[in-house]
Amino acid sequence: LIPLVPSLMSTLDESLHQLEYLNKELEASQRKLMTFMAFLCHEIRNPLFVITSNISFMEDNGCHAISSDAQTQSIQAISQAADIMLRLVNDVLDISKLEAGKLELQEHEFDLRETLHAVVSSNQRLIQHRHAGAVKFTPVIEGDTHLPARVYADSVRFLQIVYNLLSNANKFTEKGEIQFRVSVVDDVAQAAAKGWVTLPNTATTATASSKDVNGLMEGVDYGYSSSENSTNNAHQKEEGCRQDIVVIKIEVKDTGNGIPSEQIELLFQPYAQAKLENYRHQGGTGLGLTIVSKLVHAMGGQIFVQSELGKGSTFEVYLPLRKSSRHHADGCGGGISPPHV
Repeated sequence: LIPLVPSLMSTLDESLHQLEYLNKELEASQRKLMTFMAFLCHEIRNPLFVITSNISFMEDNGCHAISSDAQTQSIQAISQAADIMLRLVNDVLDISKLEAGKLELQEHEFDLRETLHAVVSSNQRLIQHRHAGAVKFTPVIEGDTHLPARVYADSVRFLQIVYNLLSNANKFTEKGEIQFRVSVVDDVAQAAAKGWVTLPNTATTATASSKDVNGLMEGVDYGYSSSENSTNNAHQKEEGCRQDIVVIKIEVKDTGNGIPSEQIELLFQPYAQAKLENYRHQGGTGLGLTIVSKLVHAMGGQIFVQSELGKGSTFEVYLPLRKSSRHHADGCGGGISPPHV
């Protein structure tokens, strides 16, 4: 046993180093979480103060003694504060479900073009109201000949992705321009091969190998059966599936603060966003981009970011959506039918 002692000591020493490293990582995670909880409590306290102070004002003066304009202002202030608190709570609940893998997508048919036009209209007003013309909003939606009218997806989560990206740009852009572009990727197979999307329901005809980095799909590689007949059948079925899928590219580009290159990788990590003081200044939980990245991944897509400090940021999202049709070939997951709600 004596000759084994150096080896055992080396193994023990290595194990102790690993344990020390893991302990430091755990302590760092706990510090991030405690910092976030303190930040969240601060964010909740502000709207709570608005609510309680306005209620006290109405109680002290009596509703009959307060003018209708003052009552309206107090009610609006309470309503806005309650909305802020609801958004804070929803963000925390969403990230908790996403982290635990318990968020279920509710796919249904909806009008994609109408949804996007509504997004443009509402954000045009929001940006104008916030910046009073200092920031130009430029929406570019691809023509109706390419963009399908109706698709199957979780429209609530789709809107959450889009609104969070635009809200982030709106918060951190004080002057200049916010561009919102939606286009169709022509080659679905190429988009899958590049790892931009994971095609749904092709597990029986192709196997995917992927590398998961920070919860995002980095690459997809397809392999086929060696049998010629099964290969042809699989190829035909997958081609049919691809014809039922449209890959859309959503791009949000701003001329805002930008992000330091060394901190970009922190953007999609919960409780560790770059420049926490910016989030304190702007409000919110700072979880928006984390939620976006996890929702994009859950929907089979990918998100990319390019940014330069002081010059702005560009976020690109690729999402595979099912085209709405009454006729679907066998082999595409048995066709698409409206979900049971």
